[in-house]
Amino acid sequence: MSSPTQPRILCRAGATLSSMSPVAVNSGEAVEIDTAEFEGSVAVRIKDYLGPKSREGPRNPTHGFSEAADTWSVQIRGRFKKDGVSADEVVSARSRQGISCSGESEE
Repeated sequence: MSSPTQPRILCRAGATLSSMSPVAVNSGEAVEIDTAEFEGSVAVRIKDYLGPKSREGPRNPTHGFSEAADTWSVQIRGRFKKDGVSADEVVSARSRQGISCSGESEE
C-alpha cells in the first residue's frame, strides 16, 4: 500500500517531446512511434509500479524480469528508415525523440 508521500510515476513516449503520450506501464501495450528516421514502439515495465491515480494499472509486469535484481526495463522495438541513424539519436531529446518518466504527487 502506498504512503501519502510516495510519488507516483507517469511514463511517456512519443515521436517528439511535444507529442509524447502516457505509456501503459506493465500492461504489455506499447506506444507507437513513427518519424522520418524511425518507426517502432516503446513499452515500459517497472516493479512495484504506482502510476497516477487516473491511470492506475498493474503494479508488476505480466512477465517477470530475467534477473531478481531487475526493477525496470524500457523496450524499444522498430526499424531505422534511413542509413546512418544511431539508437542514441532515436531515444535522445537532441533529436526530438523522447521517453520520459517523472514523479507526480498523489493529488
